[in-house]
Amino acid sequence: EGYAAAIGAKQLCLTTLSGVNGYYDSGKYSDSCMAQWKKLPVTAQWLEFNSLPYSDGWFKSSDGSTVSRNVFEYIRDYLGYRISVNELTSSVSNDCINISIKIENHGLSAAFNTKSYLCLIDGDGNVIETETGNPSEWFTGENTLSGQLKLPKNSGDYSVALKITSKSGANVRLDNEIPFTNGYNILYKFTIG
Repeated sequence: EGYAAAIGAKQLCLTTLSGVNGYYDSGKYSDSCMAQWKKLPVTAQWLEFNSLPYSDGWFKSSDGSTVSRNVFEYIRDYLGYRISVNELTSSVSNDCINISIKIENHGLSAAFNTKSYLCLIDGDGNVIETETGNPSEWFTGENTLSGQLKLPKNSGDYSVALKITSKSGANVRLDNEIPFTNGYNILYKFTIG
């Protein structure tokens, strides 16, 4: 049953979904379980009642209009992790930029088998990275990452970015609508004159 599957996926922190087993049910039922899930509507109220995470824009289209959702879409979109940045703060001291980032995982599981890096990118694309946080502990909810980057001495344009990379080498794009370039989620741009 689709509603129970969504709640169970959260309770078990599931990370993957088998399309082969779900789409190709055999026996006397010709309608696969995933086809049945597509008929079950999901609302924000139902998700909140069942303590299931979701991101604010999930019920909106790119033009801002309201979108109807179903159980299949919920499981497809939230199985595993779904990370967004909520806040970035920075300060400068002792020739270093101290950065704190509040992230939120709206997914059903932590970001297992990934590493995260706080990055400083110069105008020529040169990158300085420092590992930050422990993605395998980023279960549903808010987490805080912090790190320190050396303040550049040369004038020019710079970007602060968050890079999350899986063991396979794939880069994670954040759930926010922010620039994503060469695997880097660009959080902040600044210029040194």
